[in-house]
Amino acid sequence: MEDRFIHYEESINCLNRAWITICELEEIEPGSQVWAAAYRMTIIEYCKPFKKSYGKSKNTYSLPLPEFSQKMQELHETLISLRDTVLAHSDLGPIDAKIVYGYKHEPLLIKNALPKFPSPAEIKKIIEFVLDDLYRKKTEYAPR
Repeated sequence: MEDRFIHYEESINCLNRAWITICELEEIEPGSQVWAAAYRMTIIEYCKPFKKSYGKSKNTYSLPLPEFSQKMQELHETLISLRDTVLAHSDLGPIDAKIVYGYKHEPLLIKNALPKFPSPAEIKKIIEFVLDDLYRKKTEYAPR
């Protein structure tokens, strides 16, 4: 029971960290490497509560999904997929890279595409939705 509450509180911490960061990013012109790193960290922080977390009791915890609209459910799945394949892992499929050979027959790696990343406003909206849901359910997680 304590691990469940700790996971709940840590989930709120991760989501608040993601929210603060995305709010700051909305005020900054995108394009720098620091902006891109903070944006990606925001997605990872959002996803943490929904991934397996191992407690002291060897149980695993992850947040149940709130009652998302269809559009928000799709956004959530996009964020989880980005985290799992592009941001926290280096799966090759999503980058759709090709090898072409230069005039000296040296291989050159060409990245054709990266998946579409959601806007900061979309990410902010889903973070706020999940946080509101978590705050409403605090008594369900409190240790007894």
